[in-house]
Amino acid sequence: MTVSLVAGWNLIAGPYLGVPYTAETMAQSMQAQGGTPREIVRWWAGGWSSYVVGIPANRFAVETNRGYFVRCATPGAWIP
Repeated sequence: MTVSLVAGWNLIAGPYLGVPYTAETMAQSMQAQGGTPREIVRWWAGGWSSYVVGIPANRFAVETNRGYFVRCATPGAWIP
């Protein structure tokens, strides 16, 4: 499955991503394929929880069947 990404905010969700990801490893996977993720955000415990790419904090687990917003600097595609 190929996920098309636009510049700006993208909503990503899926029943199965192929491998277990954290916000950090998801961003690294996107970067390895030429993507430009800048931030990954989720709704958690009644508020927004954010991982900013390059900052070693809040590297939460990406869970199956949950939605995540990914902010990209440029359009691209990602194959999980």
